[in-house]
Amino acid sequence: MDIASAALRDADGEFPMSVDQGVRSSDFRAIRIKTGAGLGGLVLQTGQPARLADYHNSELITPDYLAAVDVEGIGGIVCVPVLGPDGVNALLYAAVRTTVTPGDIAVVRLEGLAAEAGTALHHLAARAGHAELAALRQRQSIANRLHDSISQTLFSMGALARRSRSETDPLLLSQSLAEIEAVAGVARAELRATLAELCRIPDGRGLDLALAAEARTFTAASGVPVWWSRRGTPRGVAPEVAGLIIDALREGLRNAVKHSRTDQVMATLRWSAQELTLVLQMQWGEHADRTPAEHGASHSPGSGLGMIADRSRAVGGLLELSMDPDPDGLVVQRLTLPAPEYQP
Repeated sequence: MDIASAALRDADGEFPMSVDQGVRSSDFRAIRIKTGAGLGGLVLQTGQPARLADYHNSELITPDYLAAVDVEGIGGIVCVPVLGPDGVNALLYAAVRTTVTPGDIAVVRLEGLAAEAGTALHHLAARAGHAELAALRQRQSIANRLHDSISQTLFSMGALARRSRSETDPLLLSQSLAEIEAVAGVARAELRATLAELCRIPDGRGLDLALAAEARTFTAASGVPVWWSRRGTPRGVAPEVAGLIIDALREGLRNAVKHSRTDQVMATLRWSAQELTLVLQMQWGEHADRTPAEHGASHSPGSGLGMIADRSRAVGGLLELSMDPDPDGLVVQRLTLPAPEYQP
């Protein structure tokens, strides 16, 4: 196969080309698949894989994307749907630049990938459902505790206020007011404790949220999407480790636009028993200058990545940068840091 690509469903229900390998033209990358249009649209309608020996002359599909496919020089092509819990979530493509029907082996392999991706989506949906149910039960528990404690406190304050209204002895009145103040203080403490529990961020999630915020800011400014993958169980880490991870993400994303000229970034955060690893992967953009990669260059001392490498070594970590100068090659930035569980 000469080309592999994937179109992922967006919020509008369309399927823009989101990941590709071997694609040469920006026209093909700009395709947005709609139901009923082209080969992908046919697959969306039927929910079944489909393959063509000659895309240009096929009578099975509409010509909506014919110009972009012709620019790419595609002849034979196969498309397989990824079925999630709410329908088709992605379309996987494999194609050749000759007029030949993709073989059974290629189709079976693509169907296997689609099945694995669909299974993963179902597992993610199930986990999200369990997490949502757990969060709902926690909110209900907190609401019940608030009701029991605050209701009792308000009842006590009301009784004391009624008793004080008819009290004429200044000393007794002062005592009643002091009791009301004490009860109100207890209520405030209970409310603060409950609010603190509601706002508590689980161990490790603080770093996740910070990284997600950095990625959203980058995408809003550059238009380049960041696709996240997280592996392992998050935990609390030392501030210097979290700071290094965030700075490495920020610098890597900046270089993705400045040097690699990529149109998307894959970011992976891996938690192991004693280490934390951030991996950024991107393809060269159409207008990227690959000369430094061809000369075997890496990050230089004093550069943004150079300073992050120095900071990493100071805490026992390692920053690695690999650049494949091939037009279809990958640029990979990997930061590994020792990250035992941190208790502030």
